[in-house]
Amino acid sequence: MAVLEHSPIMRHAATAKRLLAALQQHTETTLNLVGGDAPTEFFAALNDRDRLLAELNSVVEAITRERAMTRRDRQIQIAVVQDVVHTATAALASHNQLVARVQRERDRLADAVQRSSRPDTVANQYSGYARRSAGLSVTG
Repeated sequence: MAVLEHSPIMRHAATAKRLLAALQQHTETTLNLVGGDAPTEFFAALNDRDRLLAELNSVVEAITRERAMTRRDRQIQIAVVQDVVHTATAALASHNQLVARVQRERDRLADAVQRSSRPDTVANQYSGYARRSAGLSVTG
């Protein structure tokens, strides 16, 4: 078992779980930036997430290239992959929460832009009064 603990798949699995935990933690930070006054920080957070996802993709590819030699190694490999999948499921749930929040914010902003392009009927009604002469008529 000591040899297996230092096997490439165990190292890859530990790295994958670390990256998934980082993504999950990063979701909280990114959620706090959605709709805030710091769009630069929000986009920087998205870039960080992209970097973490690219690293995770590389690790997952490395895991898929690993081959177990014995039946016992295969069973352990399956257990390790299932553990990573369990961690990934939690990270995916938090990612979906972030996606939903960003979509709601996008829709809110799109609605605000659409409303701002429509004429304001009350303002238009009262703007007509400003064009009339405020002077008194002597003739009535």
